[in-house]
Amino acid sequence: MDIIWRERKVDEWRELLLRVPRSNYLQSVPFARAVLDQDKKQTRLAVLCQAGQEIGLMAVHELKIGPFHIVHLYRGPLWFADNPSDDLLRDFAVAFDQVFPRRFLRIRRWLPEWHDSNAARRVLEQCGFKSRAISYETQILDLRPSEEEIQRLMRGNWRNQMRRAERQGVVART
Repeated sequence: MDIIWRERKVDEWRELLLRVPRSNYLQSVPFARAVLDQDKKQTRLAVLCQAGQEIGLMAVHELKIGPFHIVHLYRGPLWFADNPSDDLLRDFAVAFDQVFPRRFLRIRRWLPEWHDSNAARRVLEQCGFKSRAISYETQILDLRPSEEEIQRLMRGNWRNQMRRAERQGVVART
């Protein structure tokens, strides 16, 4: 697997993200800007290729302070196809480990965008990543139906709280 690093325009990165079946905010340019403003981390964008084909992407956030090198990959990489194989995930983990090998004064944090499984944990451990007891859950809301249909499908307490917020003047914007 090849990791192709280069500067990308915002519109180009957005087009790449549109190819991902389930993207996330942590791999977006606005998040990269927030990380720079808040944590002073630089973001490097890369496209992943295998056999000359683009298969995914990632945004890596880095901070170098003297001899310290902090590398964060949050909820990535993202793939252009649904459900990548375990072999593909392993190939990426090996490639990532080659680009950012474990070394003294390098801190690597990686929260992969993978389904949690024993196989995934083994791959991460083989590349020197330790599992932390942090769990999270992602909720996906399909915004294609009409607003009325989305509200109809909501649980009653959610729908009631939303209507209460609307009466108080809260407005959701995209």
